[in-house]
Amino acid sequence: MMNKPRGVITACRDDTHRTVMEFLPPQYSHLRPVGRLDKETEGLLLFTDDGKFTQYLLSPESRIAKTYAFLCFGTLTEEGMQELRSGTTLYANNRPAKPAEVLLQCHCRVRNVGKYISERRREHHLNNPDGNASQGIIRITEGQKHEVRLMLRTVHCAVLYLKRLSVGNLLLDTNLQPGECRLMTDEEVQRLLQDAPPLTEQTYGALLPVLDFN
Repeated sequence: MMNKPRGVITACRDDTHRTVMEFLPPQYSHLRPVGRLDKETEGLLLFTDDGKFTQYLLSPESRIAKTYAFLCFGTLTEEGMQELRSGTTLYANNRPAKPAEVLLQCHCRVRNVGKYISERRREHHLNNPDGNASQGIIRITEGQKHEVRLMLRTVHCAVLYLKRLSVGNLLLDTNLQPGECRLMTDEEVQRLLQDAPPLTEQTYGALLPVLDFN
């Protein structure tokens, strides 16, 4: 498992961008990432040399849950959460998305989430420090491209920070700093195939972004 850092792409090689492979120790360079986290998403990323296992984890039919923490511009309303929970049509591409689990942690202001806004967007967005923002946790069981971002955009929220917390019943190791990785135990591999834990702040507490309310 790796705690994928923000700002690198999930690819085995690229001529213009840094890739996650740069963070793997040389003896593990034969491993390949399981699926993709986009450039601006951080968190739990798996690597393996088992192609069949990768296919199983990624297949929508397997319904392996992936859980994310998010911060977004805009107000995530109760109506918006109900739409996500019942299944929605994705923003921009109009593809159907399966129902998601959603937990709203709080509504806040842009100034409270400033340290999580990417460098290239920070100056622009902090010009409106009193703008609305929302924090929460979302769980999906499929993996369409940019799915979480498009789901939230459908309900008028623009993701500014996204972190994958868990796959199945396996949580990201809280001891791993961004860019760090380690081998998984056999027991942890089995947890990938188990039902996800309860979607609560208590379950994921140490992995969640901490806002600045000072």
